[in-house]
Amino acid sequence: MDYACNTWGYKGRTLDEAAGKLAQFGYTGIELIAHQPCFHLDVREGPDSWRNSKAVTARHGLQIVALSPATDFLCFDEVKEQKQLEMVDICLKAAETLDVPVLRIFSGGKIPEGRTQEECIEEVARILKKTVPGAERLNKKLAIESHGKFGCDLDAMREILDRIGSPNIGVTLDTSNFQVSGVDPVNAIDVLGDRILHTHLKDKKVVAEGKAQGTVLGQGDAKIAEVVRKLIANGYPGVMTVEIEGFPEEELDRVHEEGLRFLKGL
Repeated sequence: MDYACNTWGYKGRTLDEAAGKLAQFGYTGIELIAHQPCFHLDVREGPDSWRNSKAVTARHGLQIVALSPATDFLCFDEVKEQKQLEMVDICLKAAETLDVPVLRIFSGGKIPEGRTQEECIEEVARILKKTVPGAERLNKKLAIESHGKFGCDLDAMREILDRIGSPNIGVTLDTSNFQVSGVDPVNAIDVLGDRILHTHLKDKKVVAEGKAQGTVLGQGDAKIAEVVRKLIANGYPGVMTVEIEGFPEEELDRVHEEGLRFLKGL
């Protein structure tokens, strides 16, 4: 089995430094964060810059498994909508150039004031439908991360995907984001099924009302072992991709390494 890690945990380090650490620990894949404050790949800089990022990761023996821009489709504004569609378009071009199968995207985390959930579901589905032709033509997957209150609503997520109706649009299962939002990540697998195209295996423990602290995989509340076993049993087609969040700089290496050791032990 292949194991990847995204570069969010190492947002304070260069791509070369982050890739070197992940390769040293035994990861075989890498997901490149492509938004503030972690531009390990900046799609705005064009093909030469994209290829340079790939050369850096390849030098460390890592395959790029996903690109992760920041998007927000709760637009309700033509100018904002166009900017989001342009971001997806250029990211698809980067993914094609770099032979990367997945874009991790966000639907939008918070329902705007004065809008209903139904309006938000319709807006996200309507805009994302416009990305389907490009994704299907290039055979790329757009995987909406469970992120934020709206983005972690299982009913809303399922309805959006139903309305889009394309196998190229699915979900990034972020285990901890679901867990801290009160959603059982194991139940999320039951609900979303084969629409799960990518993972962020991340663990946290709730330490106070509304607050959670990052933990090594398997030591928090996100049921990582159950999630991984269920994904495998369901024939999940993607790479097991880790995300580390909520640790001071001096603990990052240990947490990345111990997380991979835990996964391999499963």
